[in-house]
Amino acid sequence: MRSKVLVVLVVVVSILAAYTLSKPITTQTRQGTIELTHLPDQYCPLSAAVVATDLDAKTPKILLDIEVAIDECRYITLAKLSGLGSEPQFIFVKISGQLAFRVQIDSIKGRYQFAPSLGDVNNDNIIDSNDETQVSSALFSNDETKISLNDLDRDKKVSVLDLSLTRINRRAGVERPDGQSWSRS
Repeated sequence: MRSKVLVVLVVVVSILAAYTLSKPITTQTRQGTIELTHLPDQYCPLSAAVVATDLDAKTPKILLDIEVAIDECRYITLAKLSGLGSEPQFIFVKISGQLAFRVQIDSIKGRYQFAPSLGDVNNDNIIDSNDETQVSSALFSNDETKISLNDLDRDKKVSVLDLSLTRINRRAGVERPDGQSWSRS
C-alpha cells in the first residue's frame, strides 16, 4: 500500500513540475518594456507622452518626443519608440492622472518597472491641495462627468480611496527635460 501511495505521489509531483517548467516565464515574455506596477486592477491607461534623452545631464539631447499606446493597461513597449539607439538613455513618461516619472534604460530589450503615482486629476504634474479639493467636491457624486474626471482608481465611483491617493502621493512629478509643459503633449 505504501509503495502505491509513493508512486502516486511521485507521478503527481512530476506532473506539477512539468507543468510549471512548461509555462512561459513572465520576465522572458515581457522583455523590452517598462511595466507600470502597483496600480489598481481596474485602472487602464491607454496612452502616455514619452520623451527620451541621452544621459548627458548638462545638456541632454531630445531623441524622441511622442505619444504611445500602453499595451494591456500596464506595458510601454520600448520597440515602439522608434529612433532609440542602443546607448543607455533616460525615458520620461507622463500619463494622464499620474505624476510624470523618469526611468533609465540600458537597452530596448531590457525589462524595467515603475510604480506611478496616481492623484493628478487636474494634470498639472503636481499632486497638491487643488487635486484634493477637486476630488473632495466629487466625493460620492452621481454626476457622470465628475466621476470620470475624479475616479483615480477607475472603479466607476469617487470614494475615499480616490481622495487618499491625492493625500498619499502629494508631490511634484519630474519635469520634461526640455523645460516645456507636459500638457502640450
